[in-house]
Amino acid sequence: MKSSYHATPLFRSLSFALCVLAAAQSAQARTSITWQRHTWNIKSASRSGPGPNDWNPTNVFVDAKGYLHLLITADANSPNGFDCAELTSIDNMGFGTYQWQIEGRVDTLDPWVVLGLFPYGPPILGPDGSNEIDIEYGRWGKPDGDNDGFTIYPNAGTTIGHKAFTISFTGTCSTSRFTWISQGIQFWSMDGLQSIGTTTNVLATWNYTPQDPSTNIPQHAMPLHMNLWLDKGHPPADGRPVEIIIRRLSFTKE
Repeated sequence: MKSSYHATPLFRSLSFALCVLAAAQSAQARTSITWQRHTWNIKSASRSGPGPNDWNPTNVFVDAKGYLHLLITADANSPNGFDCAELTSIDNMGFGTYQWQIEGRVDTLDPWVVLGLFPYGPPILGPDGSNEIDIEYGRWGKPDGDNDGFTIYPNAGTTIGHKAFTISFTGTCSTSRFTWISQGIQFWSMDGLQSIGTTTNVLATWNYTPQDPSTNIPQHAMPLHMNLWLDKGHPPADGRPVEIIIRRLSFTKE
């Protein structure tokens, strides 16, 4: 049956314009997103650190519930067969309390998979190995290694603060937090979804208050990074993709 519909030239032009606009918005969404009142750049790179890894911007997205998804996905065109995910805040965040409510068993990640949650300053503030505050879940290629680590790279000098733990969650959800002030940083890893200000079901905690904090504690506001990646670019030992969901990020400024 022949259709009786005939689009007018104006309608066709408008339709085409709307398609172009939608495509442009989609492309923009793959390079940056707005989430939790911050704008984030999404990493797109090949054979780049950490790792080295390939970084696919489609491996970062926000779902209809407002949850942030980070993926490691199979990619036959990648040298190690997988793509990773990273995003970085456009704005700098300074002293305060940072908290992530996480869905996904970060305590049982594949030995080569790392989830990183961290403010990081270089190259604006100095060389690599300075001005960084890390929460990292990963075993660094060791199936029986510690799976939860806190690390502070100094404002200056060479003293690196580090503490590692072996933890086990009872379910799929957990809470990670640190409070950063000029004199020190305190970390918590908690079972379940916890509110800011509570310390319930704490499985690991560390209060780092070094001598000479002006040297050994980062003192500048920095962009916030989140990434899901493969240590040394090594593919997952089980050969499977990975997904971690950040339900909520909270930042309370000091």
